[in-house]
Amino acid sequence: MKELIQMAENAPKCPLNEQTRYIAVTDSHVNKRDARDEFACHTGLFFSFMEHIQNLIPKVTGVFYGGDIADLWEARFKDIYKHNVNQRVFSYIRNNVVKILRGNHDRKLDQHLIKIGFTLNDFADAVWIGPNILMMHGDRPFDVFNRGGWLTTVVRWFVKYIWVFLQKLGLDSESPHETSKRPNRIINLKSILKLAVVGLSKHYKKPIVLMVGHFHDAGIETCRGYGALIDLGCWTHKDSVTYADIDDRKIVLMRMYDNGKKEEIGVYHLPNKVDCVDFSVGP
Repeated sequence: MKELIQMAENAPKCPLNEQTRYIAVTDSHVNKRDARDEFACHTGLFFSFMEHIQNLIPKVTGVFYGGDIADLWEARFKDIYKHNVNQRVFSYIRNNVVKILRGNHDRKLDQHLIKIGFTLNDFADAVWIGPNILMMHGDRPFDVFNRGGWLTTVVRWFVKYIWVFLQKLGLDSESPHETSKRPNRIINLKSILKLAVVGLSKHYKKPIVLMVGHFHDAGIETCRGYGALIDLGCWTHKDSVTYADIDDRKIVLMRMYDNGKKEEIGVYHLPNKVDCVDFSVGP
């Protein structure tokens, strides 16, 4: 918990008021457009989605990207970026980015993107969106498989070589909509993050919404009045992208399909302004 609070204390703060409206997405895992690239078949949906948010009224202030934008576990960035369509993807991201959060699959992506027009200020490990929303990728600090060292090396090797083989055999299939069918490790990690929501809320003396990616399992779970854990889902569902539409009153978790259809997954209403504690007051 101490490490999580330190991440929160160091996180940059973005305003959330009547003049702002944000979109949050995560886990596109852009790859080198080969057989293992799950994003490649969703590229058209990416551009349709970007056009959709550009036409929203009131206008969107910008987009938060929740990590694992590119999959540097499976491909080198130069092999990803050499494709013209991927260059367009990163151009779109550069033009509307508020913050890109570092994920476990693209921890060092900033080193590559600053060479193509991004700035170091575009990146963070966590970010506050207004006084009540803390957004991070979701792997740190609790996922022991992604804390570095030999265990992380083994996990990356497994993903790069064994998981791809399982994908080809169709043995990795699972419903992205049913948490009960997710691996126990993911269920347990999300339970830990819900406890973290309670801890953060007690520390800051206000309800905290912890918004994450990493799990690819979109949903909103309230935490006994302390706040909520919001999983943004991912880009790599078979036929849709999930995202959050955020204003100063609520967070709406949405799904957009290949055919343009949109559906609401859930809504979390933010505390009234009188309940929001200013950061300058401290915990």
